[in-house]
Amino acid sequence: MRLFIGIPLSEDLSEHLKKAWHESADLPGKYRPTSPENWHLTLAFLDEVPEDKVETLAELIAQSMEKPPRGEFLIDGFETFPAKRPTHVTARVVPEHPETWNAFIVQLRDFISLAAPSIDRKPWTAHISIGRAEKGMALPTWRKEIEPFRWKPNEFYLIKSTLTAKGSVYEHLYSYPLDL
Repeated sequence: MRLFIGIPLSEDLSEHLKKAWHESADLPGKYRPTSPENWHLTLAFLDEVPEDKVETLAELIAQSMEKPPRGEFLIDGFETFPAKRPTHVTARVVPEHPETWNAFIVQLRDFISLAAPSIDRKPWTAHISIGRAEKGMALPTWRKEIEPFRWKPNEFYLIKSTLTAKGSVYEHLYSYPLDL
């Protein structure tokens, strides 16, 4: 099954982003929007994991929580991502303690890599995907500032992602508290 570890948005943050997005006059070209119900902050993309490894994976994630990261995130704009040949439209997310979050993500990936060997190991960049470029296309470099919003999530999830003709369907499998 296709899995990732992520933090769904609070209702307040989701509404703030929807309002700011709809007020944007100069959008970055052709892209496929992500359904606001699926907006989230990805901590780790695991790709395909055999179903018989999911329980082990859930236990490994729990073990990685000895020192969960703390603090808020600041969401202060939209931009295309990554910098070279952008393929995503994202909400820019700035962790209050980036070094703590980066260390946690590295530790989390290390803990779970045996159960999820296809885990994405690219350096973590906090962002919320708002849309993707059309297949095979790149987006122009684009950035728009918005009224900043502070967000303090209190948990994250191991999430199953099922691809359908109408987009991805997410199912929360396990939750992990961030405020221990």
